[in-house]
Amino acid sequence: MIGAQQRWRAGAAMADEVPGPASKGAMGRRRWRAVLVVTAESLVTDRAAMAAAGAAFYATLALFPAISTLISFYGLVFDRATVAAQLQVLAGIAPGPVYALIAARVTALVAQPAAQLGLGLA
Repeated sequence: MIGAQQRWRAGAAMADEVPGPASKGAMGRRRWRAVLVVTAESLVTDRAAMAAAGAAFYATLALFPAISTLISFYGLVFDRATVAAQLQVLAGIAPGPVYALIAARVTALVAQPAAQLGLGLA
């Protein structure tokens, strides 16, 4: 399998064979086609979509421990009764299903006894 740089060089060589545009800033159709072909091949062979999906998965996986940690620190400094008011700010920003997941987790954490919200969640 050839790398992205080799494909880019091949595409650039293909684009160099095509007569250039009249002005330096404009690109002709053949050059655009060469760029698009190399880009499409890179997207398929470099697995960019899989890397993005993996990053989104791990970000989602890390969301709930991060929320637990934030609520734990919040419980050390502030009153737990103000969490509901703070959560309403998120309601206007986050999409509905995301807000429902986060609100359910935060509500479950706040319902725990105050001793468990200190330095660690047991």
